Amino acid sequence: MDDESPSGALLTVLDAGGMCWEDEDSSSVEEALDQAEAYLRTKEFPERFGKEVIRKIEASKKSKK
Repeated sequence: MDDESPSGALLTVLDAGGMCWEDEDSSSVEEALDQAEAYLRTKEFPERFGKEVIRKIEASKKSKK
């Protein structure tokens, strides 16, 4: 967190290039995580990181059920 420009985000998604998504609207961590997962399913994320990452996320979720 930068003291000169603090973020009001409850959750921030980072990659090697820095911040790629922030949630400033959620009222709980669970809601913020749901919103982050929704972002990960958008067209921007697979194009940025490749479809293999999405397949790994889906496989991980199935193995936890």
